[in-house]
Amino acid sequence: MDRHVPEMALVVGVVLAVPLGVFALLAGATVGAAALALLVFYPFAGYAVSRSEDPTTVLVPDPVLYAGLGLGALLVLAGAIAGTPGTGLAVGALAAAPPVAYHARYGDSVNPLSPDRTLAAGVGLAVLALVVGFATGDLLGAGGGGGVVALTAADYHDQRGGRLDRRTERALVGGCLGGAALVAVVSVLAEQAVAGVGVAASLVALGAFLAR
Repeated sequence: MDRHVPEMALVVGVVLAVPLGVFALLAGATVGAAALALLVFYPFAGYAVSRSEDPTTVLVPDPVLYAGLGLGALLVLAGAIAGTPGTGLAVGALAAAPPVAYHARYGDSVNPLSPDRTLAAGVGLAVLALVVGFATGDLLGAGGGGGVVALTAADYHDQRGGRLDRRTERALVGGCLGGAALVAVVSVLAEQAVAGVGVAASLVALGAFLAR
């Protein structure tokens, strides 16, 4: 009986997530509906993976990765069409991050970039997200999405490339913490304190992950 618990957790997650997502969709929250469904489903998926002796028998890494990336791209596009690109990026990153993390642990590498270049690309995309968020007035969502992208890239590097050298690690951690302080001050002066706190929290989280 215990052997079937991980698979049943996935079923329960779907049963709970789909109706809530549909309800939110009918209420007019297109991207928000996906976010709600994902927040309900992913904890059950995480439980299934952590409790299964071999989760790849049910969740095959490559299809999981491609499904997560495809869903993430669709949500980013939906956010852009709805006029909230930052929020779309945040929810799209939320959709793609767990599948990427899962594949990094259980799948064979399909990434043409090295771990170092992947981390650099993740940080670059996070900075680009901040620029887009500032330009569109959706800085809070863009900051959260950029933070998730950078954290996912850092986790990938940790799984595939090991620890960074001390000098690079210190530079990145210092940059994250210094950037968080700068963002907090600038956002208060620009009267966007809430968005600034969200971006600063993402930077602190990334710095803490790199320094752990």
